[in-house]
Amino acid sequence: KSSQKPALLRDVGALIGKNISKKVENPKEAAHLLWLLAVSGVGSPVTAIAEVLEYYLSQPGSPHWHKITKLAKDDTPGANVELEKYFLEAHRLTSAQLCKHVASNREEVLLHIDGTVSGFTNPTDFRLDRNLDANMIIHGHGPRGRLGRDTFLAYGTAMLKVAARTEGLRIAPGKMGELKKVYVAGKRHYLTADWAYVVDEPTSWKLCFDQLPV
Repeated sequence: KSSQKPALLRDVGALIGKNISKKVENPKEAAHLLWLLAVSGVGSPVTAIAEVLEYYLSQPGSPHWHKITKLAKDDTPGANVELEKYFLEAHRLTSAQLCKHVASNREEVLLHIDGTVSGFTNPTDFRLDRNLDANMIIHGHGPRGRLGRDTFLAYGTAMLKVAARTEGLRIAPGKMGELKKVYVAGKRHYLTADWAYVVDEPTSWKLCFDQLPV
């Protein structure tokens, strides 16, 4: 750990790089670790925020969008905590990679990708008072697990806030506004804009807006 406090997000990356370089004697191995860390921190958060926004900008999540836009304009710590809850609950409801569901209409047991188990009653209901364990988040495991979890949560909450502060944000009309999904061996994938290739992250979804946040 370093006593130096990062001023910008890019400073965090520099500090992580310095700390890893100190602990790994081989510079090539340090470079590989940093590269893998950067790559693993991109796909899952990008997919999650797309799925969360699709939920809130369409049914059944649209009734919550007005409250989210109000919270997004409030820069207090309490508002950010509430936004995090909105992000996590929509993530729970929409993620196909999150876990295996062993569920009925009244109870749901989640087998997480790290092997832990948790349960929720009335799993199809939207509720902000659930105890959403951090293990339900899709992020890296092993040595980078904690960093991956924190990065994922910070990114997802921040992106939801930026999106909610964008005036008139809405799904584009027609096929442009369709988040194109396919399922292969039970796993959700996405299609490119021309529907020609299957990819792991959504890349072709279009949104419209009236004004960017100031």
